[in-house]
Amino acid sequence: MKKLFTLAVVILAIMAVFAEEESINPVGVYAAKLPSADGMGRIIIIHLFSNGNAMRTNVYIGKPSGDYVEQGKWEIKDNIITVAVEKERKGPAVIGSKLKFRLEKDGLVPIQYDETPFGGKLTIKFVKLNEVTPPKR
Repeated sequence: MKKLFTLAVVILAIMAVFAEEESINPVGVYAAKLPSADGMGRIIIIHLFSNGNAMRTNVYIGKPSGDYVEQGKWEIKDNIITVAVEKERKGPAVIGSKLKFRLEKDGLVPIQYDETPFGGKLTIKFVKLNEVTPPKR
C-alpha cells in the first residue's frame, strides 16, 4: 500500500510539471539586447499577438537608419513556436523563412533562425516583458 501511495504521488507530481509547461501563454512581447558591429548595440523585440500575427523589430541604439520590421504568423506545438515571415520593411529576412523558438516560463530561446540579423550564432534569450495597462479613469 505504501508503494502504491508513493507511485501515485510521483505520477501526480509529473503530471503537475507537464500541466504547468502547457499552461504558459505565449502571447506577449519579448526582448533581447544584442551587440552591434558598428554601434552601441541593438534591441530585438518579438511581438506574438493573440490573433496569430507576429512582428519582429530590430532597433539599433544610436543608429536608427538600420532599424527594420518583419511581420508574419506564428503557431505553437509542443512548446515550440514557429514564426513564418510574410513581409518585411527594410529587413534581411527572406519571405517564407521560418524562425523557431522554445517557449520557456520567462521567455523564448531561438532554436532555428537566420543568423544574419542576430550577428552570427549567439546564445540568446528573449525575456517576456510585463504588460503595461494604463489606469482606468
